[in-house]
Amino acid sequence: MSTFACSKRACSKRGCMKHSTSNEQVSWWAASSRTAVWLAQQGWRRVVAYPLIATAINRLRFVFLPAYWRALMPVRHRHQHDTDKLVFQLGRPALWRGGGRWYWCWMHSHADLLATLHYQRHGHADIHIELTLVAGSQRVPLYIPHACSGLYLHLPQTTPSAGLRLRWQRPLDSVNEASAIPRALQLEYEKLNWLNGNVRDLQPVRELTTSGIAGFRWQTDGGPAIFDIPHIVRVAKVGWHMVELQIFSNRRHADAALFLDMGDGYAAEPDLVLPFRNGSMVKRLCFLHQRPRGARLVAIDGDASFSIRHLHFSPIPAFFAYDRMCLRLSKQSRQFQQQPIAQVRRSVRQLARQQGVPVRQLLTQLYDQTFPLSGRIGEQHHYADWISRVEALTIQRLQRPAVPATANLVWVLTVRADTAAAQLQATLHALQAQTYPHWTLLLHAEVAEQASTLVEWVKAQEDERIHCLAQPASWADLVPHTGSCWLGWLHAGDRLPVHALQQFAQAAQPGIALIYSDEDRLDDKNARCAPRFKPDWSPDLFLSQPYLGRAVLCRMQDPFALRAAASQYREADGWVLQHFAALPAQAVTHIPHVLYHAASESVGTPGREQALAAHFLAAGQHGVKVGPGSVAGAYRIQYPVPAPEPLVSLLIPTRDMLDILRICVDSILEKTRYQHFELVILDNQSVQAQTLDYFAQLQQQDARVRVLPYPYPFNYSALTNFGVNHAFGDIIGLINNDTEVISPDWLTEMVSQVLRPEIGCVGAKLYFDDDTLQHAGVILGIGGIAGHSHKYFHRSENGYCDRLQLVQNLSAVTAACLLVRKQVFNEVGGFNETALQVAYNDVDFCLRVGAAGYRNLWTPYAELYHHESKTRGREDTPDKLARFRREVDYMQKVWGDRLRNDPYYNPNLSLQIEDFSIR
Repeated sequence: MSTFACSKRACSKRGCMKHSTSNEQVSWWAASSRTAVWLAQQGWRRVVAYPLIATAINRLRFVFLPAYWRALMPVRHRHQHDTDKLVFQLGRPALWRGGGRWYWCWMHSHADLLATLHYQRHGHADIHIELTLVAGSQRVPLYIPHACSGLYLHLPQTTPSAGLRLRWQRPLDSVNEASAIPRALQLEYEKLNWLNGNVRDLQPVRELTTSGIAGFRWQTDGGPAIFDIPHIVRVAKVGWHMVELQIFSNRRHADAALFLDMGDGYAAEPDLVLPFRNGSMVKRLCFLHQRPRGARLVAIDGDASFSIRHLHFSPIPAFFAYDRMCLRLSKQSRQFQQQPIAQVRRSVRQLARQQGVPVRQLLTQLYDQTFPLSGRIGEQHHYADWISRVEALTIQRLQRPAVPATANLVWVLTVRADTAAAQLQATLHALQAQTYPHWTLLLHAEVAEQASTLVEWVKAQEDERIHCLAQPASWADLVPHTGSCWLGWLHAGDRLPVHALQQFAQAAQPGIALIYSDEDRLDDKNARCAPRFKPDWSPDLFLSQPYLGRAVLCRMQDPFALRAAASQYREADGWVLQHFAALPAQAVTHIPHVLYHAASESVGTPGREQALAAHFLAAGQHGVKVGPGSVAGAYRIQYPVPAPEPLVSLLIPTRDMLDILRICVDSILEKTRYQHFELVILDNQSVQAQTLDYFAQLQQQDARVRVLPYPYPFNYSALTNFGVNHAFGDIIGLINNDTEVISPDWLTEMVSQVLRPEIGCVGAKLYFDDDTLQHAGVILGIGGIAGHSHKYFHRSENGYCDRLQLVQNLSAVTAACLLVRKQVFNEVGGFNETALQVAYNDVDFCLRVGAAGYRNLWTPYAELYHHESKTRGREDTPDKLARFRREVDYMQKVWGDRLRNDPYYNPNLSLQIEDFSIR
């Protein structure tokens, strides 16, 4: 081991670092044996033995990092121009040939440090990684890339006096532990071409610029992002292979492509297309007839920011490939849907014999058909596939003889100055083709000069069900005495499928005041596109956006009400808003079928902002502010907070983990504008001295902070109930210790919503630290129990039908950031301490709150970061797995029907992934 004489003449100790100058560098020879390190630490007499032992170990081909390295930084005051470098250099770079791996490094700092880790690599420019260290001990993941010859830790000149000790520990498990590394740090290490999976040597074919959007590594200039992958050439064989790819992008979905050079260069068409959704893993099988000489990945095409987080390519046995393909066919193919794997295998063999083709060829062809393209073309292809695969069967079922209906369906169509006769005729033909006969069409001329022309056109149709509003003979004649009367609004060119009115009439049951259905749009070629699969009645979503669209029918009590509504309103939205207060959830029916094809996009309702304000004034809700939302056609409703502000008890459970707890607490205390809150830390057996010191310091510095010891085994539900019982506030806030405040008004927004008498739980918008979405509400049924809405969407995206930017009702929200009135919490009995100790307790709680008659709500105007599950750990032990299985069984037993039918989702949307894609 190298030793250094002290720079102070008065010091005679060899190897003294306490008095070393700032320009000195401390070097260590790397060895792969604890014995070698121990021998080297015995003093100068054994220094000679060290290189001999290291050489011997190297000859034995021990090519991994040494088990322990110890270093001590100088502890002293540094001047302004001082710099300190903690250096790791290798006498034999061959020792790091086993690079491309993660390692844990224990670091102990005497103060908060902002350090830079510099990597030296043969044949590459030096790379630096930013590390944020907090006072105390912490386990920092370090990635050692291929061809690394050394690294050093650089501390800035402004760093205060501090000591730093480092100790190498075991390597990380690349699959399990590396996935838990904070995304911001993962992004830093991507500079070294780090990836999960076995592919670690991506080489850009052309220069890519660094992305200017947080959370992404690269930025394309409008062209394709192409990478050479030498690893595939090394591992590829003749036979089946599995490809795994995970890309994070500011685009919701796109198509990656794999090109293989089989000896005659790269073809124009890809050998394998990998349609991916942002943040989701895509896996695909492929068969190679020969080993490739080159491999390239086109990660994304067009203008985009992106990061490749996982790429894996490996050979697999044929039997495994066949099983995986049959499994996918049973889940994704309409031909084999829901069939057991064995039955799928037999069916494919039978088809292969009938067609006279090899089984492998047919199976591969059927398997490839289950991967539709992404992007705009792919999305349209997927919808067209859904129309032929799902809707066609639904229409057959809907057209079966049904219970006779007697509802009278009246439609108002406004003819504008620019309305083409062909558009008017198309709408009329769609009505005349209906299987349900009891309908009436009222035509209204927007321009007075059109009235006479319109009257003549009506006469020419020779259909007594068509009338002109300018000359209705009698409003009473429009509504027969038998059956209810319903009013809807059409636009010229809009069309209804032949079974639409039959479905509306069947839904017109006693007690129902409003009916609406899903809808889509017709493009310039009259092809159906842009489906809007709507949730069931969501009052707060309706206030934020007229999401009901055009496929709406409203009950009219009598001919006078019909005449008034037909003359006053030009859209259903106006009538619904006028009668909003008289529309309980049980009076609204949503038909989850596409029963309306709009000829043009909706442009919003004129005067809606003023109508919303008038609604709140009429309801006696003074102080409510109505303004434009963050997307076109949306509105933000701001409810008042009374003075004095009600006390909010923010409950933060924790066990040590001071590094993340400090960020959470500091962000709440320093950034939150709402001041009347208490912060209650629920200490579940913390033992680290620095954590306990921090607790004492916090309580001394801020009277709003309390620490309550909870000396029992971890049970999140019991811990939460304990905190609520000791809370002083009328409002309870459940906050994870791994959250961080973004928007200063987050608590004001959530309090203003939770104080509304009809509201139960209120949830926030949570991001991962790379600005991709972690939580935008909970959707029941995804993954079996529940999933987070729009997970992995980027912060800049609006989501499906702009729902990421809209206040809305949802079945549940996560307890990582949840507000509820204490009275409501106690009314439903709090969290379930017995059956749901760790998982799904927040979902169960929200469902019980909903069952008690309250509406749960999610708001995008309360934003926080959430470093999910950093503190709880993985479900990786037999006891944890058994407990988790019991919790899943409980949820399915108690809430099974509700889990299969989330009223704030749509049965036509996927239960496999959280991106609101079509099933």
